[in-house]
Amino acid sequence: MGSIPDGYLVSFIDGSPKLFIVENKTSDFNELTTGQQLLKYQATFKGGQYQTKSILLQEVKNIELLRNKMQLLQKGTSFPNASELLDEVIFRKSPGYILVIDEASERLREVLKVLES
Repeated sequence: MGSIPDGYLVSFIDGSPKLFIVENKTSDFNELTTGQQLLKYQATFKGGQYQTKSILLQEVKNIELLRNKMQLLQKGTSFPNASELLDEVIFRKSPGYILVIDEASERLREVLKVLES
């Protein structure tokens, strides 16, 4: 990936896992810069899929709490292991985006509307 996000979230809602790219910001940030950053993630995601999978799989292997939680959540799915689950959410589905912010301005809402389309 051309840029590294603040985090990743794999959601298991409704037994259909989905990857979300997470960005944390405070209200004193530049809305346009944040919009550009999210667009860059979106534009470069396909080119960085193998790197993303490698990073996430390594984290699952290295962090026991994360590994145990992932195994527990996988039981409700058709995926036998973390590698196959990551293949599904990284290669077969488009990621979602989560922006965590303490206060959203109207200008930010307008920038995000452009990203939704």
